[in-house]
Amino acid sequence: MSVDEMRSTTRQLAFDPNRFFPDAYTAPLITIRYTGDDYGYPVYSLALRRGCTKEDVGDARRSCAARMVARMVRSPDPAPEDSKPTRRRWLGAALFDYLEKRKPNDEAELRNALDAYGLEWLEADVSRCDAAMAHLSTAEDISFFADPALVDPGNLSIVLHADKIEFEFGGYITRSRYYGYAKRNSPGEWADQFVPSLDECCKPATSIAPWRLDKPPEPEGD
Repeated sequence: MSVDEMRSTTRQLAFDPNRFFPDAYTAPLITIRYTGDDYGYPVYSLALRRGCTKEDVGDARRSCAARMVARMVRSPDPAPEDSKPTRRRWLGAALFDYLEKRKPNDEAELRNALDAYGLEWLEADVSRCDAAMAHLSTAEDISFFADPALVDPGNLSIVLHADKIEFEFGGYITRSRYYGYAKRNSPGEWADQFVPSLDECCKPATSIAPWRLDKPPEPEGD
């Protein structure tokens, strides 16, 4: 397995938020991916699902429609005892550095290496998380026009080697997507601020980690 193959497969197996709810009937309401620099260092990915799953049967079907659950994969800090804050992009870079030293020969060895590294696989009941619900209440204020259509040539800003956020928000027969840096008042900034609103509610997930799934799920549509 080449370095490029290892990196690409890691992003697909562990950091594709569409793999986080394989038992769901529909695509996630929200997906967020945060990658570092121009190299796509995987920092975190999150999916938020609203509604019932195939496991909700009988009386459980009465109360599951409005339930919201978030699941997230996050690269851990390799030096949490260091008093100096770590730039988030280096969390993903450290993961790739570890995997390159492990030199997995195939996908099975890569899955084992991801287990050994200790990726954080987390879950939160968003419906019972006050900070997250407060942030979600501001979603209607998001404008997916992060830049004006008419730009003043004399007032351009240049951003180099920025971390990137891929954010999708979907409702009934709708889907909006943002890709770019966390520009102020952009959907990317809103998405990145949603993640820390879950901090007090996150716990280790009990479901199968996405890199341990046999194959990617096949969403049945929005």
